[in-house]
Amino acid sequence: MATYADLNTINNPTAGQPLPAAWGDQVRENCEFFIDPPACSVYNSTTQLVADSTDTALACDSEYFDNASWHTTGGSNTRLTVPISGRYMFTATIQWATNATGWRQLTWRVDGTTKYLCVQQAAVGSTHTVIQSGTKLLALAAGDYVEVIGWQTAFPSSAGTAWSTTIQVPPTMTKYRAQVRAADATSLTALQDSGWFS
Repeated sequence: MATYADLNTINNPTAGQPLPAAWGDQVRENCEFFIDPPACSVYNSTTQLVADSTDTALACDSEYFDNASWHTTGGSNTRLTVPISGRYMFTATIQWATNATGWRQLTWRVDGTTKYLCVQQAAVGSTHTVIQSGTKLLALAAGDYVEVIGWQTAFPSSAGTAWSTTIQVPPTMTKYRAQVRAADATSLTALQDSGWFS
């Protein structure tokens, strides 16, 4: 995965002075970063028991993709660990076992403490499953981790396959566009023609 960097940390352009090769290399890296930002999609291939009235971090033992080491299928497989500070969109889906009583809840939890309730729903009958999906935009620092929390009040119950998907909303696009525009109007035009900023 390409690594984003503020171009001014490499060279603060001065009028009339050529830019160093490292600056141009980083422009390319930044473009590649925006094309393929840090993201992953993970899921659990088996059911997981969720005890009555107990916040339970849902395990994900499998991955569709993970381009920035967000997740491990081993020991801490409930966690999605943020690789780079930024704003991220998280989406999760839980399918609950059929049960006619109680409530089902999907929550996001950051660093094991801060919770963001996404969806709470009553049971819908003994012949229907409850499927919940929730999305949350979070501003996070590198090293923060996020978990999907299942909670229910119809013991015993089990959560079915849980999916979690993350994608970064790049927080520095405006600064980057201004730097490209100031440095090379021809390159900016090429990017616009390719649909980059449309």
